[in-house]
Amino acid sequence: SNRNEQEYNFKRKPVNDRVHKDMDTKTPEGKYLSMYHAQLIKMFPSADGDLSIEAGRSNALTNFLRADHVKKDTKYILAALLLLSEGVDIKINVDYKGKKNNLVIKSKACKEKEFVNVVMHTAGIDPVTNEHSDSIYQSEAAGVVKFYMQCKDNSLLKKEGKFAMPATREQFESGKFLNNAAFLIQTYIYEFIDTAEDYKDFVNAAHELLVDQVTEKENPEQTKKKGKKGRIFDELFIAKEELGENKKYIESFCDLIQAKNGSTNFPFLDFSQLPKYTRVPRCKLDKSGFEKEQALYYSNCVETALLGLFCCLAYNQKTGKYETSHMGEGVSDELRDFFEKYSKPTETTDFEMHKKWSSVVACLKNEKIKYLQSRNELFPGVGNIFLVIAEITGQKADILELVECIENACR
Repeated sequence: SNRNEQEYNFKRKPVNDRVHKDMDTKTPEGKYLSMYHAQLIKMFPSADGDLSIEAGRSNALTNFLRADHVKKDTKYILAALLLLSEGVDIKINVDYKGKKNNLVIKSKACKEKEFVNVVMHTAGIDPVTNEHSDSIYQSEAAGVVKFYMQCKDNSLLKKEGKFAMPATREQFESGKFLNNAAFLIQTYIYEFIDTAEDYKDFVNAAHELLVDQVTEKENPEQTKKKGKKGRIFDELFIAKEELGENKKYIESFCDLIQAKNGSTNFPFLDFSQLPKYTRVPRCKLDKSGFEKEQALYYSNCVETALLGLFCCLAYNQKTGKYETSHMGEGVSDELRDFFEKYSKPTETTDFEMHKKWSSVVACLKNEKIKYLQSRNELFPGVGNIFLVIAEITGQKADILELVECIENACR
């Protein structure tokens, strides 16, 4: 090449993603896309390159929804965002009165009733000062609420709009719906909710909020033609007596998935099913429970890698179950208890499973095992991982010899 020419190779880090500055925000489309992609980056930080809603920021939406004082109302917050994306006028707002701001969802049918009223401040590491604070304002959650309130009447997202949800194969293949706020929140909800029970609670919350809207008096001119909220209700819910007839369209698909999962020789069918790291509470040193303070949560990256590894080591192809009997008599009680509770592969690794696993690998007695904080959050490194394996399986002699070889090679 020419001596005067210089080539640069740039490596993308998802955590540093920003919205393109050259987007024309003066047009309705450009303005919407700029806001949409700003929320996409915040809601799905995907720090390790894989799609993920996990973030280390104390003011991230996911961390706010998991906060102790918020999580009982999370179902209503997510349901409200979903309904806003469908064009329903939910009475949700950030109340800026007083010293601390509150997120409030009010009833339309009953003026005194509030579905949600939670403080929008949590404890954690302040992203500005990098110091611990008991009152970190949840600016990202407030931004998401504001964005979905603005999307409610956006013509770009309506039935004939450029980014409308697909109704035909051609519309689906165009991919334009990927810029729809409804698609964004639906994907987020799919990633956030990881148990059938939580999903039922969410559906009931969406039903409750929508019924509260529909019971409002419709415009008299709409008596002959079903009103907007009624149409949305019919799109989201189905009459119980019609369920059997409609189930037939998905039964074959469900049977295929069940057959596929039932004949596997490995606990994970593909890369997407591997456990993904999340933020878990700190395990107490005596293993009597977990610290409740949200500020003490940490990202369990190394722990999750070990979980995936042990699922493979414990899996019995003949029975399709996890077992520890072949690992020897030195297996720790925590490891044995874990695979007795989770004896079969699961489609997702939920929060409770992550917590249970952290009690297996946290606060181990071997002082050579390195942690980042109070015998929690394992230090990365092959040698450290082998030390953990040796400790919880009791297979110490050969593994410790291997660790010594690794340490000598790294000197």
